[in-house]
Amino acid sequence: MQLWAEISRNTRGILLLIVGCALSMTIGYLVFSHLAGQLLTPPVHEESQLAEGQALRVNANTLVLLTSDFLNASRNDPARFEAWLDEVFRPAASRAQRAVRNQRHDGPAQADLIAAANLLAALGERPHENERREQTVRRVLDAAAAAEERIGELGVSPFLSEPAQLLQFRLYGQ
Repeated sequence: MQLWAEISRNTRGILLLIVGCALSMTIGYLVFSHLAGQLLTPPVHEESQLAEGQALRVNANTLVLLTSDFLNASRNDPARFEAWLDEVFRPAASRAQRAVRNQRHDGPAQADLIAAANLLAALGERPHENERREQTVRRVLDAAAAAEERIGELGVSPFLSEPAQLLQFRLYGQ
């Protein structure tokens, strides 16, 4: 009988150890999966934040690309440049200006984009004034930087479908 009591006590100890290990592994797994899920799951942003960020990025990119196109086309001979202004630039600048104005988001970044779009559209009327060109390019770059700063504040940059554009133009002789 004593042998049976000893085996029974050892078996109870082993069973208790197995149940304790299984329980601690289950609790550990649940805690880890909960914490890992919080760390790996990106924060959910409101649709309005995503919409504002997307609108800012699209409008800033449009203005930067249009400015790049203007600077590149201005290096063409004057007749080709004037034709390009009439056929491409002025309509595109007008569309960009309307698109920026039609956004429902307010704030300094949006105001900067509106001012830059207005200058860019006005540049189409007097494209040969160097001071106006420089002012417009600076304003577009500042507006794009302000838009990117606002997108950073919103925290939605990784979720936007379009990357930020940089001003690109050819140097003389290239």
